Amino acid sequence: VPSATTTYVACIPTYENVYNTVQQMIAEGKVDPNRVYVTGKSYGGGAVYEFTERYPEFAAGAIAMCGQSTSPYSDVQANLDKIVDLPLWIAHATEDPTVKISCSRAILFINEVNAVLNPVTCVPSCGV
Repeated sequence: VPSATTTYVACIPTYENVYNTVQQMIAEGKVDPNRVYVTGKSYGGGAVYEFTERYPEFAAGAIAMCGQSTSPYSDVQANLDKIVDLPLWIAHATEDPTVKISCSRAILFINEVNAVLNPVTCVPSCGV
């Protein structure tokens, strides 16, 4: 009996693909360009920083939950000034065992202006 072979193709969305898709939806009148928000949790929370740094005028605001950036902090630090005026809410569980709260606090310490405007919301642990 010959063995079956299956080919899987992973479609990994890139920031550019996401940006272009939403831009297309805006052009088609399906999305209000003044109401685009970027959200993410864990690595997705880190992606919030990276996406908004690449497209700083794109979103009306952003929410990063227990964000862990995939970029080295030196890269993030160099680009945070691009999102200094973006309304940004950062939420993180104080006792998160996977992504330490220091990751979220570090982002705000790097970007001191935003830290004053948009402090971290520290959520008490809830059994995670």
